[in-house]
Amino acid sequence: MEDDVTLIHSIAFTLKRHGYAVTVMSRARQAFKAITTQDGTLATDLMITDIQLPDMTGRELIDELVKRDALPRTIVMTAYATDELFKELRHKGVCECLVKPFDITELIKRVSVLLKEELNG
Repeated sequence: MEDDVTLIHSIAFTLKRHGYAVTVMSRARQAFKAITTQDGTLATDLMITDIQLPDMTGRELIDELVKRDALPRTIVMTAYATDELFKELRHKGVCECLVKPFDITELIKRVSVLLKEELNG
């Protein structure tokens, strides 16, 4: 999730070009409902989110998913990076943190590694 429409479409387009199935959401509450299925299993392999979102923060979204033991592999992107924020997010289970602006090839590389880890268990 990201509130910058241009960035959302650029990331989605690039991920799709690399063969990934992508669902785009610009609202955290919308994503929260879509991440788990009715039986509580994860409905997504990977979530990419910004810290600043229109309806709640990425941090709040992550906290809610952690409470429900439903946090998928997660990449957080932010222009407001601090070492403390990254430590906090990693402690909560976030896999990767990217500082904006970032190189899209770096994002693709990290997505690839995380999804390969998912397949290999």
